[in-house]
Amino acid sequence: MTVSIPGNHERFFDYQEWMRHLEMLAMRMLSNSHVVLRRGNAEIVLAGVIDVSARGHSAPPPDLAEAPANTPILLLDHQPMIAEKAAAPKQVVIYL
Repeated sequence: MTVSIPGNHERFFDYQEWMRHLEMLAMRMLSNSHVVLRRGNAEIVLAGVIDVSARGHSAPPPDLAEAPANTPILLLDHQPMIAEKAAAPKQVVIYL
């Protein structure tokens, strides 16, 4: 599985077309969403948040509300300057 998160340039240049194109390349886009990876009894969440610049384009702010609690989370954030704030409610342990 290949995952990615959108950054600021996709927002500046036809966001929906970029999302369709990247998904056609078999990339799962994590925009305020997540996937749970499992091996045996172990789980880890791979989550991605919307780029902070998206707010200027009528998009929601970065949000991990749907990610499961009490599971380690790897967070993908295009501009990690706000990663701690986005991750705080979920106790994210690793930022990427």
